[in-house]
Amino acid sequence: EYSEAIDLFTRALKTQQNSKLDENSPYIARTLVERGNASAALGKLYDAVLDLEKALLIERRASGSSEYESLDIADSYLRVGALQHRRGNFIEAIHCFECALAIRQRVLGGNDPQVIKLVSILAVAYHRRRDYPKALEYYSKAMVVIAAEKKANPSRAKEYMEEYAWLRRCVADKNLYYNRVENYWEDDNA
Repeated sequence: EYSEAIDLFTRALKTQQNSKLDENSPYIARTLVERGNASAALGKLYDAVLDLEKALLIERRASGSSEYESLDIADSYLRVGALQHRRGNFIEAIHCFECALAIRQRVLGGNDPQVIKLVSILAVAYHRRRDYPKALEYYSKAMVVIAAEKKANPSRAKEYMEEYAWLRRCVADKNLYYNRVENYWEDDNA
């Protein structure tokens, strides 16, 4: 039961604070992440965002100058962005996704599958915000990276090309893209 888990994580946080654990401890951050995940599972997205944002702040403080080289921090931005997206806070979600993208691009390079996926996630966030030109821009960026990956590693790129087949058509024909967007994004469960 997630409610019980939240209570346990809350008690764990109190114990960690009472034990004079450094406020920038990764243990506190991890507990906040776990409590946030449990809150999200219960649909308590506001509480989940608060916990995950606190954990992200702790991770950023603890990382010092290496903040922009940490994939853990990129993952934290991605988690917060995903929750903000679920809450309908697309501006905040996009900010978090862009921070995660910048870190992943620096650490992994532009052709990494995680980077391609994050570019696509940004496109979806812009879709949901109904900023179709920006969504098209990000989908186009993803297609450029996928095309480059296809040349460099044909076997791995094939799965991306199949997954994003409709994108190729939409990027080639913007009218098709806008028509697809109008119909596709009407359904929040798509």
